[in-house]
Amino acid sequence: RNGSAVGRKCGAVLLGLGLCIPILAIMIPLLMQADAAFEALLDLMPVISFGEIFATVLFGIGIALFQFSRGTALKHQPSTPLVSKVKARLSSLTANTVLCAVCLLYCVYLLSQLSYFIGGFAGLLPQEYTLAEYARRGFFEMALLCAINLGLIILALSLSAPNSRAPLSTRLLCLFVGLATLFFVAAASAKMFLYIDSFGLTRLRVLTQVIMCFLGLVTVFLCIWLFVPRLPYMKAVILTALILGALVSWVDVDTQVAKYNVDAYLSGQLETVDVSHLKWLGNGATAHILRLAQEAEDAAVAQSAQNILRQRQNLSAFDFRGWNYVNQEAANILRSLSEER
Repeated sequence: RNGSAVGRKCGAVLLGLGLCIPILAIMIPLLMQADAAFEALLDLMPVISFGEIFATVLFGIGIALFQFSRGTALKHQPSTPLVSKVKARLSSLTANTVLCAVCLLYCVYLLSQLSYFIGGFAGLLPQEYTLAEYARRGFFEMALLCAINLGLIILALSLSAPNSRAPLSTRLLCLFVGLATLFFVAAASAKMFLYIDSFGLTRLRVLTQVIMCFLGLVTVFLCIWLFVPRLPYMKAVILTALILGALVSWVDVDTQVAKYNVDAYLSGQLETVDVSHLKWLGNGATAHILRLAQEAEDAAVAQSAQNILRQRQNLSAFDFRGWNYVNQEAANILRSLSEER
């Protein structure tokens, strides 16, 4: 009361605990959907009705605040200010409380991952999951968690110290969240590489991997900026986005996807090849579809590739406004095939 230091600290901590509830309510289901081991670990806990507990605590706090304010109003003179003015900035205690709750959640999550580091799944991986299904699971949830973590770090730093450097405790907690984000990026990337080894490349898998690489680099820049404030991290982030965007455009993703899938299938690395996906790739895939039609031992696969080439015959008469080297090479291949027939 009366703006005392103890009152301000308790209020800041209570505000942080209140903010933790919606944040954890979003992050815990995402972690459960993203990782089977973490879900299995939480399944080992006794069943608790968190909704009932939350309603009870909320109702109890409402009654307690009413009774406290009633007694305080009767004891003090009406002219005595009971509530200090609200500051524009968020207390570092509030930010630290939220960050501590998030860090504690991530510690539990990392504990569920220890079985992968010490060998074996220790029964945490559900028996009904295959390795490929586990690799697919939770990739986009991981990406969303990385974005939430970056948002938490930025908000904690900007609100707790808008015009000065954040306290060391806040920066250390932000560093832990950043390192957890890097772990999520590495785990999601490892899952994606495992998925690619099993089923090959697609345009979406390549682009999502590029996004995860971007999130990882942004996290690294932000973690460095926590202790090196002179680092122009926004310039580094924008430059990284421009370089990755130019790189994706330059390498022609569709061509690389077709090349990888056809090479992996013909070499025996992949047992099957998704011919229907090759059908919807760009003109750069034409040369690799031709190789599949000529070299595939499976007659059905070779016939499907030949059908795709027949459907692309009208490419030889493309509009000059869409001319480029890739289109020209594809048109030459299709024109030669037409002449052979």
